[in-house]
Amino acid sequence: MVSIFRIDFRLLHFQTAQVWPKKMGCDMIVIANDNVSKDSMRISLMKMSTPAGIKLKICPVDDAAQYLMSDKAKSRNIELLVDSPKDAYRIREKVEGLDDINVALLKGGEGKRMASPSLFFSEEDEEYLKKLAELKVNLLSYVTPDDRKVPVKNYL
Repeated sequence: MVSIFRIDFRLLHFQTAQVWPKKMGCDMIVIANDNVSKDSMRISLMKMSTPAGIKLKICPVDDAAQYLMSDKAKSRNIELLVDSPKDAYRIREKVEGLDDINVALLKGGEGKRMASPSLFFSEEDEEYLKKLAELKVNLLSYVTPDDRKVPVKNYL
């Protein structure tokens, strides 16, 4: 079962490797990303960053959706990480029951609008966040487990 479904452009880093799994009692981290799943260097770095006792699965988005619907996933306590609202939508449209998404960190850059200090939206990001909201997904923005949870609709 998925305990935390997080959109974070950094994917695996100190908070997502150390803080969130302990806070949520996770025994597995699933990184759903088409590009990272083909990048042996990033896979190797993420494996080194994964704490002992936590299983790591890095796979393309469609494979992650398949896995999350499997019996194997039901016996796990999973932290699910994607780097974009589009990938979150791709998973959520296939996997029922993922009704809460932590929209934590979206990278800034050209063509993006700053919605908060941690969220920078492109037009595509906003489009997919709205599609997730149409699926009745509870979209909340918070970076750490103890942060105040802000409804993403406040930023759209």
